[in-house]
Amino acid sequence: MPVVEFALDSTAQQRVQVHLPAEQPASVTILLNRSILGTLTPEEQTAGKDFRLPNNSLLNVHVVNGQPQLSLGGYPLLPVDAIAAKAKDISPAAQAQERGKKLGGCLVAWLVVNLVIIGVLALLNFLAIFGAMATGISPLPFLLFGLLCVMGLVGIGLIFFWKKIGFYLTAAYVVFSLILSIPFGLLDVRSFIPLVAVAILFVYLNRSGVWDKMS
Repeated sequence: MPVVEFALDSTAQQRVQVHLPAEQPASVTILLNRSILGTLTPEEQTAGKDFRLPNNSLLNVHVVNGQPQLSLGGYPLLPVDAIAAKAKDISPAAQAQERGKKLGGCLVAWLVVNLVIIGVLALLNFLAIFGAMATGISPLPFLLFGLLCVMGLVGIGLIFFWKKIGFYLTAAYVVFSLILSIPFGLLDVRSFIPLVAVAILFVYLNRSGVWDKMS
């Protein structure tokens, strides 16, 4: 006697079994988790019949051309075998694309955070130029750091548009800022954090496949 199983939930923990008789016409037996729920006589099979489940929802069952069709609350149920086959049919390309979307979300978050940080640094450096001029201090360090921040902003902005030159500009901003910190006595452990971040970004872009898609 053929048996067709239907999943009542997304995890397929709750299942309905439909026992189809080998010879027709004959009654069809409906089971809920292997416990008999009821039967459909040959006369009831085409029109369908409602079965009340323990949670008071109505399960409609009817048989068309020897194939059982079930619906719960007006929504059709899929056979368990069909659900499993559908999961297996997800291609590696589709899986990679889904992972790419998640990775892309992390990349955008990283870029936005750095845009804000570098933007604030640029503003502070340009404001410091006026303060230095007012107090007679050389504004050159603030001007140079401010211009480098602009380079970093342009670089990260271009990464948003999938341009490799954006990464190169960002890397140049970090390296030049590190070098410029030496003569002005601003070099410390914290100065190397952006360099590590850029290295991580480069690894991230390559491993996620984003680098190959950038022009």
